[in-house]
Amino acid sequence: MSNETFMLHVELICSDEAAANESLFGLDSCASATQSAGPGVPTYLFFKSAAVTRRIANHTPVAVGLEYLELYLDARAFRDHVASDEWMAGLKRLTRDGNRVERRVYWAGSPPESVRRTRSWTDLNAVQLDTCAQRLFDGTRAHEQQGCEFVSLYLDHAGPDETIAARMAALDADPAWITFVAFRHPTLARVRRLLGVRRPQPLGMAGHAAWQSLLDSVAGGDATVIGIEPAPLAAVLERSRLSVRSSLRIHAGYPLHPFAGGYTPAE
Repeated sequence: MSNETFMLHVELICSDEAAANESLFGLDSCASATQSAGPGVPTYLFFKSAAVTRRIANHTPVAVGLEYLELYLDARAFRDHVASDEWMAGLKRLTRDGNRVERRVYWAGSPPESVRRTRSWTDLNAVQLDTCAQRLFDGTRAHEQQGCEFVSLYLDHAGPDETIAARMAALDADPAWITFVAFRHPTLARVRRLLGVRRPQPLGMAGHAAWQSLLDSVAGGDATVIGIEPAPLAAVLERSRLSVRSSLRIHAGYPLHPFAGGYTPAE
C-alpha cells in the first residue's frame, strides 16, 4: 500500500427501483472503463443495499439505496479512472435528473493534495470517516488468485461504543483480509460499520472467536456478502442476529481487480 492510498464510500438514494437499475447500469460502464485503465483501482463495487434502503431512504416509500466502495492506490489511479469517454458516459447516466434523491460520500486513508484540489473531488463534498481500524490494501494477499468475498456490515450496538470498536478492530488480525475498514457511521447513532475484501479462507479458531465476540455484542444489523460460494464469512454471519444478503448477484463493478497485486505506485 502506498502512502497515497485512499477509499471512497457512498450511500446513494435513488428515487425508485427503475432509477436504481439505471444507476447500476451506468456504474457498470464506469467500472468497465476503470478496470480497463489498470489495477490502480483494486476495488470498484456498487450494489443495491437493503441497509441503506431501510435506514436512510425510508423518508421516501419507493426509494432504493445503493452502496459504493472505491479504492485508489494513488493520485495517478484516481486521475486515470476519470480519463475515458466510457467513464463519462456512465457518469451521465448515473447523474440523470430524477435518478438521485440524496448522496452521502465518505473517505478514509490519505488522498493526496493533488486529488483533493480536483473538481472531481470537491464536487463529492466527502466527509472523513472516524475509523478504529483500516488496512486499505494488502497487495501481498491480492496476488493470490483464489477469488474473494466482499462484506459490508451495519451493526446496531447496545453496549459501550469502545467495546464494539475494540472487537471490530480485533478482526483485522485475520490474515485473509486484503482490505479492512471499521468505522463509526457518520450520521446514524450507535451504528458501527465494516467494509472489507478478504480471501475466502476458512476461519481458524481465533477467527471464529473474534467474530463471535463481536456478533454477541450487537443487537442486530445488516450484512451484505458478495463473492464465491461457499463463502466462509457468510456462513458465520448467517448464524448471527444480522439480516444477511449473501452472494448478491445484482451489482456493478468488481470487488477485486484481477491484477490488483501488480500495480506499481507512482513515485
